[in-house]
Amino acid sequence: MVAMSKVKSPQEKKRDSLLNDCRNTYGECPASSRKNIRRGKQLSQQALRRAVSEKLRIVKGSSEAMDVEMAQDKAQVQSLEYSRALFKKVPDTPLAVVRDRKLQKPSRTQQDSESPKLANYSEVLRSEARMLRKLRNQPVAGKPTL
Repeated sequence: MVAMSKVKSPQEKKRDSLLNDCRNTYGECPASSRKNIRRGKQLSQQALRRAVSEKLRIVKGSSEAMDVEMAQDKAQVQSLEYSRALFKKVPDTPLAVVRDRKLQKPSRTQQDSESPKLANYSEVLRSEARMLRKLRNQPVAGKPTL
């Protein structure tokens, strides 16, 4: 079944764009970030495989069922511990939040004249969440509200 396109107003397109488009705000250079995400996944998977194989290497020559089962249990426990700590990419920030941060940031001339006041990190997160909720619930012009 082919999906039908829905005609959207420019305001709807803009709102959807601000919510769905994301930017990497982790603080790294974009080129190194692309490389480091893959490297982080690779290294964490290598560590997981190495830890499990060490547990299973103990019973390589053993033929006793008890030893094999104990080693498998230890390997499963080790696998669970490592899989919880695997590399996870920091999620990208919606474009609406990035745009508002840039607009709130003082210009260079203002920074020279007055010291910038740093907000508490939790306050920043709360204000970003509030702004996203407001943007999602914002009525679009020309669209009937229910």
